[in-house]
Amino acid sequence: LDYLKKVGIDRPTENYVSIALGGFNQGMSPLLMASAYSVFANNGQYSDPLCYTKVVDVTGNVILDGAPKFYQVYRPETAAIMNKLLVEPMTPANSAFGQGGTASGFQIKNSDGKLITTCGKTGTADGNRDKWFVGYTPYYVAAVWYGYDGRLKTINIPKPDYMNSVRIWFDVMSKVHADLEPKDFYMPPTVVTAKVCISTGKLATEYCKD
Repeated sequence: LDYLKKVGIDRPTENYVSIALGGFNQGMSPLLMASAYSVFANNGQYSDPLCYTKVVDVTGNVILDGAPKFYQVYRPETAAIMNKLLVEPMTPANSAFGQGGTASGFQIKNSDGKLITTCGKTGTADGNRDKWFVGYTPYYVAAVWYGYDGRLKTINIPKPDYMNSVRIWFDVMSKVHADLEPKDFYMPPTVVTAKVCISTGKLATEYCKD
């Protein structure tokens, strides 16, 4: 809850175990989700979401300045590791993992077909009442919720529409990134990488691939 407050989601009364799985009484908005996820792309820094850059009067004097003010929430190393983890839901099946991520096949490419590093996370409510997707690149972050308002009764999403939140996100973000060059997230030199054997969970040796 303390970390959620630092990324703009202030829920001090919802102190129960189910929040670890996203089970809140008060729901989230796509704006809240997008701004919270932007922390990972911004090297662990958060800024309040604003819908303007600046407001000026007729003579050009600045009345409101919308320049973001950043606050460090996570260490850059933590954000970099999260970015590495959140690439996996976007990754198709490979030799190590027989099954692709929950949003595999929706990685962003520019108009030249060059891949732009893409991170994301799908989300589903009980009974498929809600479908979420929050995804981001080094350039932009976007969040999509898909479902029915269900004020009179619970309406489950039909199976053919299960991926619609990801599809909507992908269509918009593909257009936004069409003219942008491939770019990767910052990796602090203090992060140490190592290869781990998928079978043992230990450091990989020359025998691992066998």
